Amino acid sequence: RPFIKNIDTLPPLAYELIDMVKIESYNFPGWWPIHSGRGCCYNCKFCASVGQWKRAHRAMSPERVIDEVDRCRERHHIRGCYFYDLTFTIDKNRVRQICHAMKKRNIPWGCYTNPSCCDAPLLADMRGAGCRRIIFGAESLSDRMLKLMGKPHRSRQAIDILNKSHATGMETRFEIML
Repeated sequence: RPFIKNIDTLPPLAYELIDMVKIESYNFPGWWPIHSGRGCCYNCKFCASVGQWKRAHRAMSPERVIDEVDRCRERHHIRGCYFYDLTFTIDKNRVRQICHAMKKRNIPWGCYTNPSCCDAPLLADMRGAGCRRIIFGAESLSDRMLKLMGKPHRSRQAIDILNKSHATGMETRFEIML
């Protein structure tokens, strides 16, 4: 069936039905996962999500994302959250709007993304809005392997964005395939 274009129309996740202790993230221990988008526009050769979501990226509006965060804070008393999107920063304008709203909430947060979707000004905005940790799907630091995998970035770009992330004070990690 066709994808639901406007995922804001979906009901909120029923987190109370999930044993959150069993799904705790190694990268974000004690933080709550917020699913604010689906899919990714990239075509990495190894990625199973391309089969599930095609090369389509659909995201909740910034208002809906903040509603999810607020709902989780009120109902589940979360102390931190992470955006469990494949590539959270794919739409920089959307991320900046979310950052503006997250500043008012004073809650630490993090995300997963791709090195090709970030720049120094966006990272500074994220850090100023409470982003404490960012996980980049770098996969490799070999340009040959990156090209074979269909990754949209090259090793120099990944290293540069790592250094820019560190400069903001964010904890930064790379996911690397071995």
